[in-house]
Amino acid sequence: MILQFRFKLIVVIQNGFMQFKNRLLQGCSILTRLMAILLVVSMTSNQLYARIKTIHALDSTKNIIKTANEDTAKINLYLDISNYCYNNYTDYDTGLLYGKKAVALAEKLHYEHGEAYAYTSLGGNCFGQRNFQKSLEYYKKALQIYQRLNSAKDIADCYQDLGHAYGSLNDFKNALIVSQQAIAIYLNIKDINSTATMHSNIAYIYMNIKQYDSAIYCYSKALEIAKFLNDSTLIPLVLNNMGETHMKSGQYHQALESYLNAKTSIQVDVHGFNATMNGNIGEAYLAIAKYAVKDNKHDGLIMPTKTENIKKAIYYLKKGIEGCIEEGDLTGAIEFSGYISEACKLTGDYKQALDNYREYATLLDSVVKTGNKIAIANIEEMHKDELALKNMDIQMKESEITMDKLELATKRKQVVFFLIGSFLLLTVVGLVIRNNKVQKHSNGLLRQEKQKSEDLLLNILPVGVAEELKQKGKADAKLFDNVTVMFTDFKGFTTLAEKMSPQQLVNELDTCFKAFDGIMNKYKIEKIKTVGDAYMAVAGLPIPVEDHALRVINAAKEILDFMKERKAKLGDMTCEIRIGIHSGSVVAGIVGVKKFAYDIWGDTVNTAARMEQNSEAGKINISQTTYDLIKKEIACVYRGKIEAKNKGEMNMYFVNI
Repeated sequence: MILQFRFKLIVVIQNGFMQFKNRLLQGCSILTRLMAILLVVSMTSNQLYARIKTIHALDSTKNIIKTANEDTAKINLYLDISNYCYNNYTDYDTGLLYGKKAVALAEKLHYEHGEAYAYTSLGGNCFGQRNFQKSLEYYKKALQIYQRLNSAKDIADCYQDLGHAYGSLNDFKNALIVSQQAIAIYLNIKDINSTATMHSNIAYIYMNIKQYDSAIYCYSKALEIAKFLNDSTLIPLVLNNMGETHMKSGQYHQALESYLNAKTSIQVDVHGFNATMNGNIGEAYLAIAKYAVKDNKHDGLIMPTKTENIKKAIYYLKKGIEGCIEEGDLTGAIEFSGYISEACKLTGDYKQALDNYREYATLLDSVVKTGNKIAIANIEEMHKDELALKNMDIQMKESEITMDKLELATKRKQVVFFLIGSFLLLTVVGLVIRNNKVQKHSNGLLRQEKQKSEDLLLNILPVGVAEELKQKGKADAKLFDNVTVMFTDFKGFTTLAEKMSPQQLVNELDTCFKAFDGIMNKYKIEKIKTVGDAYMAVAGLPIPVEDHALRVINAAKEILDFMKERKAKLGDMTCEIRIGIHSGSVVAGIVGVKKFAYDIWGDTVNTAARMEQNSEAGKINISQTTYDLIKKEIACVYRGKIEAKNKGEMNMYFVNI
């Protein structure tokens, strides 16, 4: 995991709590989200109280604006709201609205500084919306004004913002030019903190264009400055990114050294950085085990064996997963879990790979799973016990009635003995008949409950896996070489959640996912799970099929058609959707003992997730592997090589809709 320098480094650190909350909400189901929010409230009450006070302050600012005179003070009020929106990753549309109001009033008052600041704020909000081209245009307008005003610090800051925009557009040539212009100005005005940040930004650009030596050089400069400033926050960040650069260049021992130094330099664990470092160290040990030379030597020193490196990799990856779960970082936990599976595969121990997932299933289940599921293995016995108790209660009540009548009979004279005997005989006959009816009714209930258990098991697991579980009491993990995995995710879901009540939000998500389930049934695609507002499915297992990629593409098109119709009907009360697809091999099996679930793992799953992350609303983004399988039947548009997290540059295609 590389930690990129977005906007100002210090701003990123100060807003760690907001990122934690957003990532937690992205990784949870709807019902679990409500529980997770309560957890955040109980764990971080001080931060949340401060957040509420800030929101109240914004509302107060809006109220002040209504009666404020049209002067520079009102421009600053507009900018306060606009800057807050993009600095805190909240409501970019509101940020743009007030930024444009600031521009209009600044132009009217001929207040050039205010106009330039407003364009910078507009650029930041567009950047937050991932509209990088528009962000670039606003930053350029701000730069022109700053250059007229000859404001060196503002010019350098604007060059830095331009570098982020160019980099996000993959225009690394221009990103490098403006970043070097920024660092020259920072050096001239002796802004040491900004100089360190720019060295890191330039290093990141060099890493993206695969000039790793230049990247390491720039990170080294940033590290020198950070150590000079004794910046306990910046030092581990730079060391971590140096490690990431070494990883990309194949220098795994150097990467491990950088990661270990980063971990030991952590003084305050900001935003779960220690968990990230543990996972990165485990990833480095794994890479050394996979790619180390046979004699296990590095710089003349005898290095640990492959087996020892694998053990260390698993140890640190486990610590990374535990830390990520504590911080609510579901993405990191899943990513590091995948590396544990790879480590076990190196020894050919697929069973151990599955065992490692089972070990963490309980922890992940508390963040990911929706509600409680019935324990399938015990459900039949449970109903038998309930019915037995009911029968016992009936018999006891009838015995009490009989005893009451017997007690009454003994008080009567002998002349009524015959009547009592007849009554008792009829009572016994009645009990036998009643018990027989109760037993038949009980047997019927047992059959019904057994059928419910069967239906519930088939709703959770594929048919073949369910049969194996009933016969053997367990289901073995299996490797499937040819499958296609699909991820979907709603755009603007967090914003929608703020507009709707929890019940409305659950109802909307339930409606959409029910429709998706119907589409999966139509194309005989196996739904795996939902994670919050994300939906995951796979074709080609547990029964292999040759047209797995084509089935998923056609299903994805129907999902888009459904969401377009829903968007046209409901407008802002629903979301647009983006879809990512990749084909390859996966390991599939059952995780856990209680609340278990059928799941899949492997690099194919991670790559499919990257395809979704790099897709766009209303688009189906597929990998080169999937494209090769369907290119004769489905028309696609080549997007070029796009940087995917921890994957490097990958060929991607949009499916023609």
